[in-house]
Amino acid sequence: TGKVTSKVGVTWSELGTETAEWLAKEIGSKSKIIAVYGPAGVSVAEDIRESARAVFAKRGVDVVAEVRANNPAPAEIAVANALAANPNIDGVYSYGWGNCAGALRALIRAKRPLVPIVGENYNAFLKLWAENSAKGFRAMATGEPNDVSTLSLQVALRELEGHEVPRGVEVPS
Repeated sequence: TGKVTSKVGVTWSELGTETAEWLAKEIGSKSKIIAVYGPAGVSVAEDIRESARAVFAKRGVDVVAEVRANNPAPAEIAVANALAANPNIDGVYSYGWGNCAGALRALIRAKRPLVPIVGENYNAFLKLWAENSAKGFRAMATGEPNDVSTLSLQVALRELEGHEVPRGVEVPS
């Protein structure tokens, strides 16, 4: 929209590329994964999905199931169903809305190997990761920095004070 003064945040497609590259390096080519994305049509979820899919195609990673969820409980159910249909997976790519916690819970409850998971800095996921790290569980968790809200407020105040502000402010992930 033309009414936006400035957009402050990470570039989600870059975050999707970075996290998908990590998982592809962890598991190698010819691996099979389950991918869990946020709701269809949400720009953040779509940006992450498209960039991750490009990495997986380039690196020879087979996405055997792709599911959508918007919080840990639906993600757990969706991943449990995907696990039932795909007994041999090498990793899980999960991003958004705490879906990673649901994905890890699904693996634990199904008594499946704890394959590498990409997730975000969601507290329940971080706690499950810590609880299972002694068993060799590997993961990556990242997200939008907490200070984005502070930076957004600073940009808004500068605009209100009559200063010119950039139309977009990219924050490193």
